[in-house]
Amino acid sequence: MFNLGFPYAKGEGLIKDLVEAHAWWNVASALGHDGAKENMSIVEKDMTREQIAEATKLAKERYAKIKKE
Repeated sequence: MFNLGFPYAKGEGLIKDLVEAHAWWNVASALGHDGAKENMSIVEKDMTREQIAEATKLAKERYAKIKKE
């Protein structure tokens, strides 16, 4: 989950999408990955409140799905 945030944050091989990057790092953080919160803080500087809210919603949905599996 942690590594999935980087391509979205940098636009490497994908269209740059800070919402996706934040969402994946949020999931990684919830799963206990060190460094994910720091990365979230970095991208939040370039995000609106609405984008952060959207990313949080996505992360919650993904985390719930992962926990079911």
